[in-house]
Amino acid sequence: MSARYFIELSAGGNPSWNAGVDYAGLLARSPYRKMVLSMYRKAGLDPRADLAELTRHASIRADRAAVADLTRSSTVTGRLDVPMLTMHTIYDQLAPVEFEHRYADQARTGLLRQSYVARRGHCAFTPSEQIAAIQSAEHRAVTGRWDGTATTQNLQKAALALNLGDSPAFTGFRPGPLVSHRRLWIE
Repeated sequence: MSARYFIELSAGGNPSWNAGVDYAGLLARSPYRKMVLSMYRKAGLDPRADLAELTRHASIRADRAAVADLTRSSTVTGRLDVPMLTMHTIYDQLAPVEFEHRYADQARTGLLRQSYVARRGHCAFTPSEQIAAIQSAEHRAVTGRWDGTATTQNLQKAALALNLGDSPAFTGFRPGPLVSHRRLWIE
């Protein structure tokens, strides 16, 4: 992915690792576990062998300075001082939609609203989706209330009303939990 290069350039090194990751443990906690195991069964393959192989060869180590830089500059905390409306495609190869689940768990405030678009790609939003979201956030800023403007139904309705000729695709969606190895540092 081209974005990966720029992330590493900005952070001053590789901020990712897999050394020490237990892939079987990750799958056990994954909301996609049943689907993955079903696909393995249909293919006649052994997931345990693949998971053991992945874990055995996990050797990539992060640059501590890069992790520290991104932790300081790019880690969401959920502490909101102003209203926020997020938009996320449900099939995002760069930032998994499950990040939104984690963010909502952190924020736990009436300031946050989240919206989802049934599309593939990172930030692959149509102009009408973007304008509808901006109008919703503007309404919140002006009135001090969301008044339902950030609901799936109302965002879709607002996007369609713009009649821009694109195909808005706001959708009701609840992402699963973010599954991670939960270690911040790798020695």
